[in-house]
Amino acid sequence: MKRIHPNRCRRAALTVLLSVFSAVTLPASAPRSPQQTANTKPTLHFRPQDAKAGDVIPFYWKGDYHLFYLKGPDWAHVVSRDLLRWQELPNALIKGSDPLGPDWESIWTGSVVEHGGTFYLFYTGKNSNDPLGDQKVMQARSVDLIHWTKHPEYTFYADGKIYWNKTINGAIDDKQIYHHQAFRDPHVVWNGRENRWRLALHAMLADGSAPNVGLYTSRDLTHWTPHAPLVVYPASVSGDCPDLFELNGLWNVNCADYHYMQVRDTGAIDPPVQPYDCGDLRVAKTMSDGKRRILIGWIGDYKNDSDAGEYEWGGTLSMPRELYADAAGQLYQRPVREVVRLFDRTALREKRVGLNTRYDLPEIRQQLVYLQGELAALDTGRRGPAIVLARVRR
Repeated sequence: MKRIHPNRCRRAALTVLLSVFSAVTLPASAPRSPQQTANTKPTLHFRPQDAKAGDVIPFYWKGDYHLFYLKGPDWAHVVSRDLLRWQELPNALIKGSDPLGPDWESIWTGSVVEHGGTFYLFYTGKNSNDPLGDQKVMQARSVDLIHWTKHPEYTFYADGKIYWNKTINGAIDDKQIYHHQAFRDPHVVWNGRENRWRLALHAMLADGSAPNVGLYTSRDLTHWTPHAPLVVYPASVSGDCPDLFELNGLWNVNCADYHYMQVRDTGAIDPPVQPYDCGDLRVAKTMSDGKRRILIGWIGDYKNDSDAGEYEWGGTLSMPRELYADAAGQLYQRPVREVVRLFDRTALREKRVGLNTRYDLPEIRQQLVYLQGELAALDTGRRGPAIVLARVRR
């Protein structure tokens, strides 16, 4: 399958998962305890039985793919061995009970890392009643990824004593501090070249201007040193939930609205902001299993289950995708191999298909279809797919 570049009109590959007349509906399971619910049949789009799924925090550990995700005001947790069958586990975190505490209203997006046999969960505490600040970075720890203990003593806020910056657009200004209402979504990642941890988060200057990716570093995941922002967002990009990762030697910042930036050590964005998706994918974040980088986000519901309805926050988790780069660092995505293997029977293979060509394939009705095609370039005068391959699930 060839790559597809979002802004390229030359020959490119098209991969689509869609339902013909209606998608396969997996048999409903008998009611089970939400403490431990397992899907025995593969599913492409996980969704909790009793709620919407929101921002995803993926984490891989020793053969298990963990997805923490926002479910109401709390963090829910599922795990899988194959990215297709998910087991629901107890909620990893619940919001605080103190009306003046740091996370009483809700807990927001963050990240999970392992260090020295301990798992560290970084998250956003939200409480507009907190006298020290509305949003702040908080921490919980675990030895088994199931049972977590909050450590409020390591909480830090966006005050000038803790977080400030020296370089914005080349200017020197020690007074540029960050606003407590935009200090959230901490993402922690190891930087092997610097031999220290990086913590990136969505931040904003104290006057409410210049949304940016704020940056801290640490040797021990407890004591954090502030630095100048990693990058200031262009006006067209939503900076929530930054996902910072290194791929092919380049640091990438993945944003909440399916755009990414490649950030040089100088803080420059090079090349300019690029999209890697063009649909309803929201707040997609990544994890590495040592061989590939896997991308999962959420796809929002529409009010009243109508395409004409208002787009809502939260819904169903996206199909797992592999994010990869070419030699120049350009990012692309494709379904993970576990998904592709579900579609093992070719129902249609045609060449030189016209744009409005219609096929009657009764044998694939009521089934989920995987379409793989090669689009003809618009600048050649041809229109529509040149090759279409349809495969169906076993």
